[in-house]
Amino acid sequence: MKAFCSLLAGIALSLTVMADPIVINNTRGPAYVAIPDIRLSLVPPSGFAFLPASDAFTKNGEPVSTAQYVVQAAKINLDYTLVRDSIVKNVPAGGIQDYIINHYTGVMTKRTVAAGAVNINLYTLAFGNGFYTYVVNAYCPAGDAATSVLLPQAILSAYVDTLGAPSPVMVRAKRGGKVMAQGNALAAAPPALGFSLDLSGTAFKIASVIGPLFVFYTQDGVYPALIADKSFLRIYSMKASVTPAGQADFSKAMLNSYSEFTGSAGIQISPTTVATDGLSGYEVTCTATDAGGQAIQVYQKTLFDGDTVYLLTGVYYPAAGSGLMPVFKTIYSSFKRLR
Repeated sequence: MKAFCSLLAGIALSLTVMADPIVINNTRGPAYVAIPDIRLSLVPPSGFAFLPASDAFTKNGEPVSTAQYVVQAAKINLDYTLVRDSIVKNVPAGGIQDYIINHYTGVMTKRTVAAGAVNINLYTLAFGNGFYTYVVNAYCPAGDAATSVLLPQAILSAYVDTLGAPSPVMVRAKRGGKVMAQGNALAAAPPALGFSLDLSGTAFKIASVIGPLFVFYTQDGVYPALIADKSFLRIYSMKASVTPAGQADFSKAMLNSYSEFTGSAGIQISPTTVATDGLSGYEVTCTATDAGGQAIQVYQKTLFDGDTVYLLTGVYYPAAGSGLMPVFKTIYSSFKRLR
């Protein structure tokens, strides 16, 4: 397998753009196993054991250097687009599929490569943002059709434990063979955000930080929420040149850009200003339907600063009894950029 390891390290995986990415919204459950070093969790195939020293899972716990059945993950501090360009290079037609995994942009490739006398089915998933990228490789002998089906399922189960796992589980750490609680292993200092927000008096807390100005909040601190009420807040910034005369239409058009919901109806829009920051824009409300067909209420505050647009969004579920519209308005009235 040394030949394969060298091959894997040297693969310079022509940019192929898929028109329709597959959207996956993973929810972290008891079958997930954490990789504490990189704050990622996966559901490994049956019979695969976790090797903390390698951030990998192998069949029957064999060392990665000799195993023919491997799922191995890494986190790279590079812009996802740079990594993607490398991953998809020279991959055969039909071997590339784009994904959106819990709002991370991603791509998975499939190749059959020769590793010595054995042909290997190699699956590579990369997903991330402008700050970092997760790369998960999985491989097995090409003749094993059953496992070849399980491996892509395993790597597509990826769930980023941005602020820790919801249920601490005992895991074995690399150093000194000590056993520590997963919740402690994943604990981190509050992430550096590009804004301040007052959540006091509400149940909302940070659930996922994708970038300094791309953050999700839920009532249980996990995104997507594990509790019955899946309501969430999202703050996101983008670059867009919008004239003052076109800001209202732009704000309404943004309702079609969300992966979380469709079918915006009953749209109401009015001018708004955030006194804490001085930015102005438009406040939009509507009803819609989430991916599972449930009715939701949407609150969106669109703020403009030159060619930068800040989208402050809240989604709540009337069926869960959460009349959160006033809460969303109060929270977002405290938005202030940190310069």
